[in-house]
Amino acid sequence: METNSPEGLVKNKEQLWKGLVFIAASIILLLPFPHRRPLGDTIIMELGLPAYSNMQTETGFHFVGIAVFIMVIYGLSQVSQALNKWRKRMVILGIIAVLTMPIWLVETYQSSLARGIYTVGFDKERSHCTFEQLDGSREASIDCMIPLENHSNETVEFEIIFEKSRFQEDETYSLINRAGPHYVTLLPGQRKQVEFRETIHLTEVDFYSQWGQSGFVDIILKDSQGRERQL
Repeated sequence: METNSPEGLVKNKEQLWKGLVFIAASIILLLPFPHRRPLGDTIIMELGLPAYSNMQTETGFHFVGIAVFIMVIYGLSQVSQALNKWRKRMVILGIIAVLTMPIWLVETYQSSLARGIYTVGFDKERSHCTFEQLDGSREASIDCMIPLENHSNETVEFEIIFEKSRFQEDETYSLINRAGPHYVTLLPGQRKQVEFRETIHLTEVDFYSQWGQSGFVDIILKDSQGRERQL
């Protein structure tokens, strides 16, 4: 009496590989490196195309995000259809990979192969600046907290430049650059909350706010060779 052998896991290898390629491409496009924008945004902007419907504030429809979402859905559907079993498990694993692997890959690269400013991590969510015009004067007090981490085993030195807030019409914390340059040294593996506190003269500033507080600060790292990272 003949017995049928159990079905294998994969019923269509070509379809499986197609799905995995789309998922892998999505992960690559989401890599937050070397700048604050995902790699997909950097590529499309290099081609002269907008990454957002409102590029001034980088808000609105995120065209790369929409494209990646479609690619992920297509890739997961291909993987699911290519399998005889464990479909739900693989779809869940695929979603987890898309959500976690971009940051993991960047940190792995920074701690192994990267050099100089490319090893530096910036915790943007914990960054903040305050700007306050001093009473009865044409001066302002600016205080910025910038959390940084050196993922490498080498000392890194660089300059920090503060970009104008995309969400405020007048200048606030970016005026701290007038008291610069501001240099930072990070020891191997060091995690550091760097504070910059300056009093700025406003006599040559035409438009500025009397008071402001900003989170998710936009900064530029610049090394001695002129290389820059927008974070």
